[in-house]
Amino acid sequence: VDTARMRRNLDLPRGLVMAERVTFAAAGRLGLVEARRLVTAAAGRTAAGEVTFREALAGSAGLGLSPEEIDAALDPAAGLESAAALVDRVLDGGESG
Repeated sequence: VDTARMRRNLDLPRGLVMAERVTFAAAGRLGLVEARRLVTAAAGRTAAGEVTFREALAGSAGLGLSPEEIDAALDPAAGLESAAALVDRVLDGGESG
């Protein structure tokens, strides 16, 4: 596995691949519909080339996430622990979810 290349590929869409994770991070405070609306608007600003996704999220009034929470939600490595546990469970013959 070429982890450096994988990271470069994840960075190509400037963080947009993590939009769902950000939405669910904010949904606990705002509800899913409002979180999705705000994250979609931030993604639109990023796609238009105005700002990075992180900048768009940080500038989204009402998103309710601290800069640290935004960074954590945008970190693709943050969810790997659960993926490793799932693989281990499947390889051990347990349920797949």
